[in-house]
Amino acid sequence: MLKNLKKITNFKILARDSNDTFGKVKDIYFDDEKWGVRYLVVDTGKWLTESLTLVSPYNVIEVDWVEGTVWVNLTKKQIENGPKAQLNKPVTRLYEVQYNNYYGLPNYWANGLGIEIDGLWAGSYYPHRPENFEIYNSSMDSEIEKNQHLRSIGEVLGYHIQAVGDDDFGAITDFILEEATWALRYIVIDTHKFWPGGKKILFSPAWVEKFDWNAKKLVTYFHRKVIESCPEYNPEIPIENIIEESLFSHFGKSGNWNLKGWDLKGMDYTSHHPK
Repeated sequence: MLKNLKKITNFKILARDSNDTFGKVKDIYFDDEKWGVRYLVVDTGKWLTESLTLVSPYNVIEVDWVEGTVWVNLTKKQIENGPKAQLNKPVTRLYEVQYNNYYGLPNYWANGLGIEIDGLWAGSYYPHRPENFEIYNSSMDSEIEKNQHLRSIGEVLGYHIQAVGDDDFGAITDFILEEATWALRYIVIDTHKFWPGGKKILFSPAWVEKFDWNAKKLVTYFHRKVIESCPEYNPEIPIENIIEESLFSHFGKSGNWNLKGWDLKGMDYTSHHPK
C-alpha cells in the first residue's frame, strides 16, 4: 500500500519484549540515489544517554497507521547496547557496517563480493535478512569510504522544485511510501505559493535530475508548463493504478505496478535519468 511518509513522524516505537513505548519517530533518513527509506530516527527520551538512535526497516515488524505505532523486532536491551550514532554529523558507511554487524543485518549496498549492485535493497524487492548474511557482509573495505547518500526527510521538506530554465514552481511537502518495500514512490509537491490557483501534485523520483544541496532545491527534467498542467493530487483519494497511469501518461512515461514492487518500463529503477 502507498502511504504518506510524513505521517509516520511521532509514531510510537514498540519493542518486541514490551508493550511500552521506548521512543518516537523524530525523523527519517532516505537514500537520495536509490530513493528508499534506510532508517527511522528514534527519540528515546531519557532512558538512554544518547537520546537519538536509528532503526532499520529490516527490523520493523509492522506499522499500525491507525494507532500510530511501529513494532520492531528488537528488545530494549539490544537498543541500549547498540552502536551509538552522532546524529549531528553525517552517518558514515563505517557506522552502518558496525550497526549491521551488531544487529545481524546485511549491508544493503553490496553483494557478497563487496560490489555495489542495483536495487533498493541490493537486488531484492524487500528488506530481509539473507540466510548467508555473514558471507553477504564480507569484503566491505572498499565500500566503507564510498560517498554517502543518506539524507534527512526533515531537511528536504520545503526544498523548492526547479524546472528546466531555472524556474521554481513548487516545494516538497511530503513523500509517498510504498509500505512493503520502503521505497519512495512519489514526491508530493505543493505549488500554491508559486502560481495562482496552484495545487498539490505527485512527481516520480525517476524524473529528478539531482538535488542541489547548496541552493536547497530539487532539479527536474521538465519545463514548468508541463508540470503545471499535470493531474492534481488529492490526499483524501487513495493512489490507485488508474491515477498513476494518468500521471505517467501526462509526462509521456509508462509504468508497471505489481505485487512484487515497483518498476518503470524503459527506465533503470535506480537511475535518475529516463532512457
